[in-house]
Amino acid sequence: MIPHSRPTLENVNLHTWGEMLESGHLARGVFCERLETLFIEKILGTTPDSFRARSVQSGTQALHVGLWALKLLREKDGDTSETLEVIAPTLACGALVQAIRAVGAKPVLCDTTMDGNLDINQAVSAITPKTLAILVPHLYGKP
Repeated sequence: MIPHSRPTLENVNLHTWGEMLESGHLARGVFCERLETLFIEKILGTTPDSFRARSVQSGTQALHVGLWALKLLREKDGDTSETLEVIAPTLACGALVQAIRAVGAKPVLCDTTMDGNLDINQAVSAITPKTLAILVPHLYGKP
């Protein structure tokens, strides 16, 4: 078998996991609220009164929400182009293309280098006025 990846749980507090499972709220609830508050306070360095954060259930959903927000910002600035483009590597999970299409944008796929990451020269060449974003995922955790 060719190893692909494996889940890792480091510094896991089994008591907290047990509480979460017993609560019946795996996707929303007090644990997500705690995570969002900690993110605002520790990562952003502000308070929930002045900033909001929202956790999502998957990386696909995070990509969708992020691209949707970028599209809204472009529309707010007067760009109502119907065919926005998002540059992404050919060697990546299908979630990238799924999120791009979910916001009505066109995927522009660029080749990857020998290390599996997006070929920056191709990505730069693919930029047009319609480019909404360039998605640069880490392949197997390799930046």
